[in-house]
Amino acid sequence: MSWLTNVLSGDSAIKAELEELARRSRDESLPARERFQAMFELGLAVRAGEQLQEAIDKLVDEEIHDV
Repeated sequence: MSWLTNVLSGDSAIKAELEELARRSRDESLPARERFQAMFELGLAVRAGEQLQEAIDKLVDEEIHDV
């Protein structure tokens, strides 16, 4: 299961922040620059989370092979 799926399935501060960034990125009452900034931050957060998940998965795989 991906990092994003895990985060969105729970109830956390990270989920709330991602949802707020997603909301702001779609809010047409905001200036385009603010929507773009929210979309950019959302993309960075998701990418960082996926990279973290990949690192964790790699460590788990290495641990399994070391046993």
